[in-house]
Amino acid sequence: MTRTARACKELKELCDMAKQIKTGIIGQGRSGRDIHGVYLCKDDRFKIVAVADTLAERRQRAVQEYGCAAYATHVELLQRKDLDLVVNASFSHQHTSITKDILTAGCHVVCEKPLARNVAMVDEMIAAAKKSGRVFAVFQQSRYAPYFQQVQKDIFGLIEDYRYLLWSIYCRVYLLHVRRQAKLLRDVLRDSILRKYFF
Repeated sequence: MTRTARACKELKELCDMAKQIKTGIIGQGRSGRDIHGVYLCKDDRFKIVAVADTLAERRQRAVQEYGCAAYATHVELLQRKDLDLVVNASFSHQHTSITKDILTAGCHVVCEKPLARNVAMVDEMIAAAKKSGRVFAVFQQSRYAPYFQQVQKDIFGLIEDYRYLLWSIYCRVYLLHVRRQAKLLRDVLRDSILRKYFF
């Protein structure tokens, strides 16, 4: 069994057990609080035990709302030994470095989008996940939402229509080209036969 498979199995077992998944959230802005915090508070499988944010008022609000510990930096948060999962809702330009720190600390991680600025950064995070044997996931909350599914269906429908249209145009152009080539060939052959026998 691969490390990733073991990590997925471990995370699934955590979800299946009566034990709550002890979760930390890095960043208490729009995504960290208004998306992740709101959802995790409503789902009994999760318990928010710690948050990290550079702003003191956000930390105080998190302590009041979640009843958890609050830290000024993610480094302080990651010193805890009771975390199962950490949500990385930090500033976009920090996603790669903080995600690698989370994985190095031995926690599973859900990273907000945008995941990274380039493919090399994504490769670094994947390598860190493989090395740590932990689950590394990108948060895509809209992927299965009805409105997203409809837009996706419409777009793919348009793409299929365009593919058919382009294929149809290609076939017509190709046939036109073949017909022209055949006519040219016929004309060349006719001219060469005429020359051979009559001139």
